[in-house]
Amino acid sequence: MAQEMAAPNHPAAGSKSSLATIARLEKQVARERAARLAAEERAEHAHRALYERQEALRRYIAYVELLQDITVAANLAKTIDDAYAYALRQICIRDGWPISRAVSSRTPDWWTRSSRPCTRPGWTRPASSSRSPRRRS
Repeated sequence: MAQEMAAPNHPAAGSKSSLATIARLEKQVARERAARLAAEERAEHAHRALYERQEALRRYIAYVELLQDITVAANLAKTIDDAYAYALRQICIRDGWPISRAVSSRTPDWWTRSSRPCTRPGWTRPASSSRSPRRRS
């Protein structure tokens, strides 16, 4: 009796055309669902890649700022030991290390490990040099 009351074009009518329409619509819904899931996956992948690039940029900027800070402090340091101490302290703070140590494999001509002020290459020459001190342009 339900079939008799159903409209002739209603899917519950059971005709072959209505079954074909249902099958066509189910395929269309499946295609649209697959396309939506693929688009969501691409968007998620792009979002993750963007986040990773932003994090890499943030780490790079922090590293450059650390190098700039250490460079300025090293240029202002009275001794090379002060420069090492400041650099190691800043690196330990940034990386969360409890302790650190600096080891130099060789001593440059223009520097000794004593507490004497360090001289920078390009600004002055070592005392053993026969050339007079001059500023590099």
